[in-house]
Amino acid sequence: MASPAQLSANRLNAKKSTGPSPAGFQITRFNALKSGMDAKSLVIPGEDPAELEALAESYRQQFQPVSPVEVALLDTLVTAEWELRRLRKIQPKLWSEEAFLDPDSTEAKRLARFYRRLDTTERSYHRALKELNKYAAARAQIEYQAAKRDQAAEVDAKVEKHLASFLQYFCEPPTGAPFSFHPEDQTAPDAGEKANL
Repeated sequence: MASPAQLSANRLNAKKSTGPSPAGFQITRFNALKSGMDAKSLVIPGEDPAELEALAESYRQQFQPVSPVEVALLDTLVTAEWELRRLRKIQPKLWSEEAFLDPDSTEAKRLARFYRRLDTTERSYHRALKELNKYAAARAQIEYQAAKRDQAAEVDAKVEKHLASFLQYFCEPPTGAPFSFHPEDQTAPDAGEKANL
């Protein structure tokens, strides 16, 4: 337990404390900055949130995701692109002569760590891009097949309409049996209908 003299000295010292100096604050201000899944935001001080939103919107316009999987892949793609832009900005600052002359130096280790991070981010980007392109191609194929079926049905309807109007001029439509132009839809006439023909 502290003596009364020590408590008094502690109180006097505490009153003299003014916090970190401006230079000290500049050095330590990013100590608690989180990245990855611990980050509160993709944007760090010095970056423009509008630029990130424009990047995300351009990718949304290009891929137009419709399923939750596509949205997740698009988020991965945008995050990786944003981080790649950030890494490319700091890349020139990491180059030094010492990093190449002494492989055990702090600069060489920092540069190696940087390139591992760059490589991981690029792989993440390309993997998400590849998967998004697969989903987009599959969706385009489904839409193409549906359009092709719709077009064929429309052509069949037009042909049947023209054939029906053409046949009206030359013969009476059959009575009693359903009329169809497709042979598989025709039922064989029974003996009584054959006699009438």
